[in-house]
Amino acid sequence: MSKSSRRAAVKATLVIFIALALFLGLASAACAASWSDIETSTLDAYGISPDQIAQVSSGFPDGTWQPWRGITRAQFAKMAVTAFAVALANPASQSFSDVAPGHYYYPYIEGAHSAGLMKDVDEGLFDPAATMTREQAIAVVARKAAADGAFDLSSMKPEDIAAALADFDDAGSISASLRAELAFAASQGLTKGDSAGNLAPKAPVSRIAAAALLIRATEPKSLHLDAEDNGTTITVKVGDEIQVVLKGNSTTGFSWMATLSEEDAGILEQIGEPTYVPDSQLIGAGGTYTFTFKAVAAGDAALKLVYLRPWESVPPLETFEVRVLVGSLPLDDTAWRLEGWSVSSLDPRDFLMTAVFTDGHLSGKAAVNLYGGPYFATAGGDFSVGAIISTKIAGPEPAMRAERLYFELLQQVRHYQMSGDRLTLLDANNNELLIFAAVSLAADTGIEGEVWIGPISPVSKPGEPDSKPYSASIRIRSVAEDRIVAVVTSDENGRFRIALVPGRYVLEPEQGDPLPRASTQEVTVVAGQLTHVRIDYDSGIR
Repeated sequence: MSKSSRRAAVKATLVIFIALALFLGLASAACAASWSDIETSTLDAYGISPDQIAQVSSGFPDGTWQPWRGITRAQFAKMAVTAFAVALANPASQSFSDVAPGHYYYPYIEGAHSAGLMKDVDEGLFDPAATMTREQAIAVVARKAAADGAFDLSSMKPEDIAAALADFDDAGSISASLRAELAFAASQGLTKGDSAGNLAPKAPVSRIAAAALLIRATEPKSLHLDAEDNGTTITVKVGDEIQVVLKGNSTTGFSWMATLSEEDAGILEQIGEPTYVPDSQLIGAGGTYTFTFKAVAAGDAALKLVYLRPWESVPPLETFEVRVLVGSLPLDDTAWRLEGWSVSSLDPRDFLMTAVFTDGHLSGKAAVNLYGGPYFATAGGDFSVGAIISTKIAGPEPAMRAERLYFELLQQVRHYQMSGDRLTLLDANNNELLIFAAVSLAADTGIEGEVWIGPISPVSKPGEPDSKPYSASIRIRSVAEDRIVAVVTSDENGRFRIALVPGRYVLEPEQGDPLPRASTQEVTVVAGQLTHVRIDYDSGIR
């Protein structure tokens, strides 16, 4: 897939973490700085405002913000948990040997670590005073994007990583521990190299670049388009905003104008007048036009802009047009298991294939791998699926074939019919492609497991058990919400079972003081499936 194709696919999913491109500079409307040392031109270059900066950082007591100063790993952790609204953490036992309780940044670093955003740099060391690098900053945003898309970064194979990074001449200098994150960011269009084809992974990140990165990463409901998106199709929800940025030159008499039909204007509303910012003060210099539209109703609309001289009766010099599918999401909060399809060679009931619709997002399991992506649907029965992201686990050939067929059929769907406990997805000619049966999340989806403790005696004898079932309380933390959503206790046989909605969870077994102890573990819950886990406690008996 080309860079431009990857970029368009990510935009279509509304995973708008394009802030990484801000390291290269972007243009925006001018605004006045509120700190003594941040110039308006600096804010323009990064496309951010003082109010947005204030949401992630308060600056220094002397009234400066010091935008070009390098940002330390501790400072970036504080900025990241603030930007992503991550809960602070203050555990009694520190996660890193060089950041102890009482350290000013301790709750921020522990919070970033608990949320999976930041990790150690070397065997339990966080190195809080070290300057944050580009690869470390990109990795944080990649982890956030992957978590939001239910993508397991550890599932990426070495050959997939190498292929994703092949476009960058300095890919060999990326730290081994961060290659998966940067490969994911590159493959999904979250970052791009400079004009020389380099990522500069070890280059330090300035405070202003870090702030811009995190600010843009927290704006998932604003879709940014430019000339490269001309002719594409995008999927959004009612209430989402679309920003179109196009180059032009007002000194020539030409200007960009929106030309929406009456029907399209009922779906897409233009917000305010377009802005024009010249590239420089030189006479005859070109500039940038910025239009903002809001999706106000479900439907299929053509977002069209033309570049012309208004007084001339000739065809426009340039035309920009994007098809916008605005969904009302009538399938949200439903879950299904595939029972039939238009393929005769395989029976889908021989595999676990599920579809869960939540907040404009389709996710589930496709025979072997977990997948996710945006979907579009209207109350009238229109339906389509955007770019799909999936894990890369290999499985038996029949299952992998079934998975490929499932994804192929999903991309052909254009209509749906829902009746009672049956969901049917159809092609453009209303031919049935996929037939699902409803699943009860409460009954069929969640975690079941067993808890054991050992050793049970100081000396292990051949043929005799060295562990036994154990009754313990286990807290269940939602990764997406970063909060405890349930507590379950195993019975006298060590067994437990709990219903949960699909998603990623961390199991936190209760700990003794100092023993017995058990490790936390992360679990992915898939619709229509009980995920089995085993928790082992160390009794301390030796």
